[in-house]
Amino acid sequence: MIRRSPTRIELKLDDIQEYESMRREQESRKEQQSENHSSSVEPWPPKTKQEIIHERIGYVPQPRIT
Repeated sequence: MIRRSPTRIELKLDDIQEYESMRREQESRKEQQSENHSSSVEPWPPKTKQEIIHERIGYVPQPRIT
């Protein structure tokens, strides 16, 4: 297998500033969600692990028709 030589990665001041602004935005979103989540009522009955995974990947189970 042929390996190429390592590529130099340069970090510029603009990149650092962009990262910091994105991080602040993400933290503010998390704070807002935690405030909203704490005031909302938890769903009952609690979701199973499988239901959480299906929700995350967008899977909607179809009823079986025989």
